[in-house]
Amino acid sequence: MKFLIVWLLVAVTVTVTVVTAVNVTYDHRALVIDGKRRVLVSGSIHYPRSTPDMWAGLIQKSKDGGLDVIETYVFWNLHEPVRGQNLEARTVIAGCLEF
Repeated sequence: MKFLIVWLLVAVTVTVTVVTAVNVTYDHRALVIDGKRRVLVSGSIHYPRSTPDMWAGLIQKSKDGGLDVIETYVFWNLHEPVRGQNLEARTVIAGCLEF
């Protein structure tokens, strides 16, 4: 479980820092980004509790507040209230990831 969490953090960090970072590793104590140990500060945005036109502003405020990582839950019961009747969940989730 611990390895999975670390792997997910590395994957998110690589995704978030791909523009600015050259190298991301893990030294069994911390993530190392460009040779410097980093403690990532994470926050959560629940996209169903806001509208898509608010997302860019919420993400910018999160960055301005010092967050490195933004997490979200997929509220699957909102996307598929009846099993097998998908309400375009992939489109909404992909829209969240574009930011």
